[in-house]
Amino acid sequence: WRALLAEHSVSESYLRTLLRNSEIPLDPLVDGVHQDSLDALEHSLLALLDTYESAKSSGDREIVSASRKAVISGKDHAKWAHERASDPAKKSEKDEMIQWMLMWLENPPLFRDWIRVRRTVLAKEPTEVPPSPPE
Repeated sequence: WRALLAEHSVSESYLRTLLRNSEIPLDPLVDGVHQDSLDALEHSLLALLDTYESAKSSGDREIVSASRKAVISGKDHAKWAHERASDPAKKSEKDEMIQWMLMWLENPPLFRDWIRVRRTVLAKEPTEVPPSPPE
């Protein structure tokens, strides 16, 4: 990752997109935070959490910091997307995503349990059904 960034004058996000499109399995720190859906977000946050916890237990502060940086970058992108979204459903989804990433950042060890509870709550919330057209 570092070698590719150093060798090519491209942004991290552009290089990440190219690598994701290659369909090569990527390290969570390279893959970053996926925000295509809540499922993709959960998967990427849990992968980053595994990396974070492993680094924390081995005392690798650089990887701990890089894990947090990846989630912060994802959160910042979600805030950017939220500000630009005109669709209320998209805004609501980005709000939810931001909440997940803030929880991850505030207390990584609690995130795994929190996400299970949050998913249960979301599954019980009624979804908005558009009114039926008049007959």
